[in-house]
Amino acid sequence: MKEGVSYLMERPLDDADNDNSCAITYYEIGHQCEDLYQKVKQKLIIHFLNEPFYNELRTKQQLGYVVFTKGIEIRDVLGF
Repeated sequence: MKEGVSYLMERPLDDADNDNSCAITYYEIGHQCEDLYQKVKQKLIIHFLNEPFYNELRTKQQLGYVVFTKGIEIRDVLGF
């Protein structure tokens, strides 16, 4: 993947009568380093974004019951 490029993947529900939906936004931080710099950066980003995301999306806009930020590590690449 190229830096600064966004991708969109949409998948329709199998049940046409189901009005539920979800949205997932994923950001890569970078390759995990041995000096823990990237992991600390990941934790700080999650810490500062968690409350504003929840407050805006769940409380103010009432978009859903499950709203959270979470750190993810896939093949030594950190993201959230």
